[in-house]
Amino acid sequence: MTVTPMLGDWEIPRISMMRTQEQRKLQEHRIPGRAGSLFQDMGAEPTHIRIAGSVFEEEERTGFLDEVRSRFTEAEPMTFVADIVEATDIQFVLIESLVVEEHATRPGEFAYSMVLRESPPPPPSDDPFGALDSDLLDQAAGFVDGVTDALDAV
Repeated sequence: MTVTPMLGDWEIPRISMMRTQEQRKLQEHRIPGRAGSLFQDMGAEPTHIRIAGSVFEEEERTGFLDEVRSRFTEAEPMTFVADIVEATDIQFVLIESLVVEEHATRPGEFAYSMVLRESPPPPPSDDPFGALDSDLLDQAAGFVDGVTDALDAV
């Protein structure tokens, strides 16, 4: 099954190329008087995902620029799904760089390239119950009141 590349809730349009780069950081330790070196594995660095494509129509270009630039300036971690990251632990990404080009040889077309960088998850909300349905909280409060009334009656 092919997964549609999605950045948060936005489907990235007209992708022509997608590439991931994963890298491990190795620290070399030279030992005086000994041939060779020892290496220490410092772990994996954040994964980079490069996406390139183009948009053609006036409405599509305007919509694309508005959407991608708003996500870039927000600088908030977003979810990312695509086939290319299927077997990785990537959950959240940030748009690290964005390049939009217009060439005279292709009038009316914008070529774009963006680099996503693996990111830690967004910080938790100040109100941990903010995402809960308020009716559910009212029902829970009513249940607690009913239990305390029953205990008072006993």
